[in-house]
Amino acid sequence: KSKRIHHFNSVADGMGEVYRNPCIVFAGHPSLRCGDSVLLLEKWRDDPRNVVIMIEPEYPYSPTLAPFLPMAMRSYFCPIDPSIDFEQATKLIKEIKPRTVVTSPTYFRPPFGHPTRHDLTLGRDAAEEYVELGFG
Repeated sequence: KSKRIHHFNSVADGMGEVYRNPCIVFAGHPSLRCGDSVLLLEKWRDDPRNVVIMIEPEYPYSPTLAPFLPMAMRSYFCPIDPSIDFEQATKLIKEIKPRTVVTSPTYFRPPFGHPTRHDLTLGRDAAEEYVELGFG
């Protein structure tokens, strides 16, 4: 609605037409050695306002960023466990207390064919605001 979130398969898909600083990009591969992440890190690494957040728990954080050093941009290692279930995710959101959680609308409904399985949904009371992305 506000045209603040855009999806691109690659930088060549028109990202340059809507790109603004600051910007968040989700890289497709945790190595940061393929795809557009290499180009973007080279472009953004000298600006301390930029941040790279490594979320893959099984990937070595320091060696991954080594080819881009030195860099002024900040970097954080915040591993996300891909095996986390809905109950654990709701508990984690309640503990962290973020102002906004961005997620798919499908996580608020029980799966198709299991309409009573509310244990397979995120608790809406865990955060102040939810922004639903995608189709649901």
